[in-house]
Amino acid sequence: MEKLKNFSFKNGIRNLYILNFVLNTILFFKKKNIAAIPFKGLITAQDLYGDIGLRFFSDIDLLVKKNKAREAWLLLNKKGFKPELNLNPQQIKKYIAIEDNIGFFHAKKNITLELHWEMSGIYLPNPLSFEDIENRLTNITIEKQKIKNFSSEDLLLYLCIHGAKHGWEYLEQVCSISELLKKKKELNWTLIQMLSAQWRCTNVLLLGLNLAKILFNAPVPDEMNLKITENKIIRELSESVLNNMFSNQHNSQFSLRYKRFRDFHIKIKDNFSDKTLYLARLIFRPTKKEWLYFPVGAHLSFIHYFLRPIRLITTGLAQKDA
Repeated sequence: MEKLKNFSFKNGIRNLYILNFVLNTILFFKKKNIAAIPFKGLITAQDLYGDIGLRFFSDIDLLVKKNKAREAWLLLNKKGFKPELNLNPQQIKKYIAIEDNIGFFHAKKNITLELHWEMSGIYLPNPLSFEDIENRLTNITIEKQKIKNFSSEDLLLYLCIHGAKHGWEYLEQVCSISELLKKKKELNWTLIQMLSAQWRCTNVLLLGLNLAKILFNAPVPDEMNLKITENKIIRELSESVLNNMFSNQHNSQFSLRYKRFRDFHIKIKDNFSDKTLYLARLIFRPTKKEWLYFPVGAHLSFIHYFLRPIRLITTGLAQKDA
């Protein structure tokens, strides 16, 4: 208990420090005519748990519009943040067209920040961006400061998408969904189902709901329970996730931190065409590693599409994480 108290105290202090930085960064971007939404991390802690100290997170996530991403990237550079990749302005433009985020680190402040212009990467058939949620944004008050926040409906879907992306690696990923369902009593389930169909992530939603119901007795509506009961894939994936979550074998095949090559991500797709699209992107779409291992000029960046499958084969033969 003493160890837990010390960790909780230190985490609370750290989160307050991060909050101050987030507020200053949002204001800094606003002055430069860049709208930025912090998500996950302390925002989720306040929204769902009522206290920014009740959630541990390793970095800051900021969402901006894609047409502002390059400007935001360069501004962070000027503020002392070093990106994962050292790219020139033209390379940055090409990178933003392909990828969905870039990580930064500030050595003096000891802060890691991820700048996002899309939230789904290759895990949804179509990109999930700022514009997709802009009209439903709400405000959340933290330390007497108002911050833009996802609507409850968008947040529920995003938490399910994010959990599925990481294969429900952590119990808290399910707990956050349960807390949302318990706290947000007036969820618009018609809107949620419409958006899940539009974003083609109905199975992702159903899996998140089922896990929250099984582990935390979350109040899932009858109409959604019926869809879960009728969906054999969701029942099978739920069992696999739970077996892995409580397994002592940390290197089991269901451990998926940073591992995109998993049958889980194929099975969770809503239809065959989405499964095929995911596989094609997985094999050919360049990632940060292509830019890291093959740093070329912006005008030659197209070769990354040809180099990626070659690199995947060589890393696979060497039994390394691709």
